[in-house]
Amino acid sequence: MSDIMKPMPFAQLMNWALTEYAERGSVFGVKKIQRFEPGSGIALNDERIEMPFGPAAGPNTQLAQNLVAGYVAGGRFFELKTVQIMDGEEMTACIPKPCIAPGDVCYNCEWSTELTCEQALGEYVKGWFACKLLSRELELGADDGFIFNMSVGYDLKGIQSPKVDAFIEGMKDASDTAAWAECRAWALENLDRFEHVDRAFVEGISPAVSTSMTLSTMHGCPAAEIESIVAYLLEEKGLNTCVKLNPTLTGYDVVRERLDALGYEALALDPESFEHDLQWDDAVGMLHRLMERGRACGKNFGVKVCNTLPVKVLFHELPADQMYMSGVALFPLAIAVVRRIAEEFDGKIHISFSAGADERNIADLYHAGVWPVTVATSLLRPCGYERFGRMADAVGEVAGTGERAVDVARAAALDEGAVAGDLYRRPEHGQSKRQLSAQLPLLDCLGCKVCETVCPNRANVTIDVPGFRRKQILHVDGMCNECGNCAVFCPYEGRPYKNKLTVFWTAADMDASDNDGFLQLEDGTFRVRYQGATTTVDVSDPAACGIPEDLAQVIATVRDSYAYLLH
Repeated sequence: MSDIMKPMPFAQLMNWALTEYAERGSVFGVKKIQRFEPGSGIALNDERIEMPFGPAAGPNTQLAQNLVAGYVAGGRFFELKTVQIMDGEEMTACIPKPCIAPGDVCYNCEWSTELTCEQALGEYVKGWFACKLLSRELELGADDGFIFNMSVGYDLKGIQSPKVDAFIEGMKDASDTAAWAECRAWALENLDRFEHVDRAFVEGISPAVSTSMTLSTMHGCPAAEIESIVAYLLEEKGLNTCVKLNPTLTGYDVVRERLDALGYEALALDPESFEHDLQWDDAVGMLHRLMERGRACGKNFGVKVCNTLPVKVLFHELPADQMYMSGVALFPLAIAVVRRIAEEFDGKIHISFSAGADERNIADLYHAGVWPVTVATSLLRPCGYERFGRMADAVGEVAGTGERAVDVARAAALDEGAVAGDLYRRPEHGQSKRQLSAQLPLLDCLGCKVCETVCPNRANVTIDVPGFRRKQILHVDGMCNECGNCAVFCPYEGRPYKNKLTVFWTAADMDASDNDGFLQLEDGTFRVRYQGATTTVDVSDPAACGIPEDLAQVIATVRDSYAYLLH
């Protein structure tokens, strides 16, 4: 299947990052690289983060290159894509594609990683090791200035299964994993690629990839089940643990009233999802008990506000029966939950946040004691990961011991402001998905690069081709799961992940796709598909290789200047 992602080897990951930075000053397309003073930041769970934000468990934390892109862009708290017992091809088969639609309201119909548990562990280990190396080599900050946070779901039986348990234990100590051996061996064999990384640094990288967990539970999960899972993670697995709460916690009437007041009357809610979800009184008792259990075993317990909101599909937004709302429209619902919890516990509870956070509200959340903050929808819009730079500017200097408490008055002010102004109101004129009536061309589109910035997996890349007036867009098949995000923002009629010239890594991948594109063969020639016809060519002489000269010149440029794309 062409929508299955292929984790790249650590050697390719690092070669890509180091070569791109040396030649173009960017890393996986991120040009605005953020640097922080080593030792800056704030303590969290006996670790330290240089900024109180990062990507949420979602499409931006599924592959190693996503994590690297988020790190160089300034993210410092990574809530990794949720892992569960159903994984790999079984999971992929359950997710209709496209699965993301970030218009005026952001919707999705995907929930946990499409990789296997073993692959997910490998990607997170590779991302961890790469960020450690790049922190030192590119002088981005302290090598211990960021945190990887696990996310698992969705019931206790699944979490206790051998493969999910192996994932958790591998994240706690990766030293015996195949991915760790791969990363360490490459780094030690390639010390000559670095100016600031030496053997001692590589050998000192900690294999404790993650010591914390965010529990994601399905909507409707019983309170007793949630409590038993958290207790297991705290006491048996020894993990600092947050549990995600749902926006349904304030009740149907409050949610419906807020959405209607802000212009979201068309969002269709199912009252039954509120009735079957965790109820307020049950939640309060559960949270009190879990806080006490956390204290008793010396681990931190908190809540994450919030999970997505299930809504009905009415206008063919996605090819699913039900979808999940996130983004700006979710903020007023989530902040109401924050306020109610903060008031109930007099601020003496750890609350992290993910719901429509961006550069406009990140500073207010942080100063209210509601952090770390993770971001999803904002990263899926133009500029993508580079929005972290704006968030860093908004927050300013971060310092402190990490003593956690919520400022109840500030939380209340955020809640009141969410419904009082226009910041979270649905825009009067909705987002236009198209600006041009023309079909997206294989080569020589506008070169606006929007498809590059909005791709969470970095599967769309721009290259400079000698003699061409515009930069060219290439699509990397192995890094794409056909989420559809680039198609939302492309100004043409068409889909970049289908209509742009595609780089394939294997013959099987090429056979599984209909895209025009090319595959480098072992003898240096290329298998090329163009307008449905497939041929094998030598592009050393673009004018005489039997395919259009401009197409041959693009392929030759990739071979000569962007070889890291070829796997």
